[in-house]
Amino acid sequence: MLRANRLIPKTMVNTAAIIDTITIDRQSRYRRRVLLKTDSGRDLMLDLETATYMADGDLLELQDSGGLIRVIAAPEPLLEIHVADPLALARVAWHIGNRHTPAEITAHAIYIQPDHVLEEMVIGHGAHVHHVMRPFEPEGGAYGGKGPLLESHHSHSHTHAHSESHSHTHGDGHAHSHTHAATSHTVVGKRIPTPVQKILMLPQLFLWLSPAFPVGAYAYSQGLERAAEAGLIKAHEDLEGWIGDLFEAGAARTDLILLSNVRRTGSDSTAMRQLTAINALALALQPSAERYLEATQQGGSFYDVVSASWPHAHMTQCRDAIPGPIAYPVAVGVAATAHAIPLAETLSVFGLAAASNLTSAAIRLSIIGQTGAQRVLASLAPVIDKAAKSAEAATLDDIATSTFSADLTSLEHETQYTRLFRS
Repeated sequence: MLRANRLIPKTMVNTAAIIDTITIDRQSRYRRRVLLKTDSGRDLMLDLETATYMADGDLLELQDSGGLIRVIAAPEPLLEIHVADPLALARVAWHIGNRHTPAEITAHAIYIQPDHVLEEMVIGHGAHVHHVMRPFEPEGGAYGGKGPLLESHHSHSHTHAHSESHSHTHGDGHAHSHTHAATSHTVVGKRIPTPVQKILMLPQLFLWLSPAFPVGAYAYSQGLERAAEAGLIKAHEDLEGWIGDLFEAGAARTDLILLSNVRRTGSDSTAMRQLTAINALALALQPSAERYLEATQQGGSFYDVVSASWPHAHMTQCRDAIPGPIAYPVAVGVAATAHAIPLAETLSVFGLAAASNLTSAAIRLSIIGQTGAQRVLASLAPVIDKAAKSAEAATLDDIATSTFSADLTSLEHETQYTRLFRS
């Protein structure tokens, strides 16, 4: 049996010493110790000191004779992505990079491994996709290297637009799967974005949930105006308790759970039925006519703006499944799924936006000032974080509320004589 214990880069090739070749695909070219078979049929034991990426043309040096085995990159199924418009090409490349997907970039196309979710995503951004067979030499990671440990190669096992469960194949040939929502550490040499880095990679999320995004959030107070009129909320301490209760046992908690369940659905026919059912539940849970109007008006406006500005096939498919009113948390969940926004970040920013809208309403009602609003948000940060984390794995059966004052004031607000807000 042949045994190779050293890899020589192709730039240092002594062609006279090449005695055989070995043709293997990209995934098999990241190895440390494995039994392979050369193109002539001879057994070859690869025994390197560390898991190493073998590029097309590199040489494996045999331990005893010093002979060389040339590595040849095997053709494999790939998606060939073409985009005529340079701006659209940059957008497609950005979204592919945002998924940490190995990609080969040439002067004429981008190549990635087959992934039906990514295929739909890039087509939604105006790309043309062809299925081809060719060798795959993806770009190295930002910190060098091309192996799976540095590139975080993901294998999607179902039709979820972006599953929080990934299968990772490591260089020693073993595989394991794990679930994560937001990782901020290094695992076996793989560089995982820190929370700040992940946030900077998600500009859409902050645009979508910004107070300036045209969903009309400024027009609603969720009964807060009636609570102030009735003397239930007079200072920032009252407001903090009121909003905190909404996240611990009220509508804010419910919205986070609804959003989470939408984000965890897939894109097949069964998922569309689930999505329709979740939306129906979200609408049925509204405690008053004004809250129903708020949920559907914001949901419809959000969906229309995102679909027009960030079009995606998944959003079109979901809108076909829900042709009628769509609740705001459902709309946000669908958009997050379509554009692969991680669940944890979506829940956290959505929760913060909800609390910010209420403190903004309190400012306009003269309950608190600008500084008081920031004090309230600072105090509520742990409460929002806890609610978001709890919602990540919550099911629809976990939905329950006990904030009777908030529900009653939203009803009473409908007949309030003078008011600034629609709810």
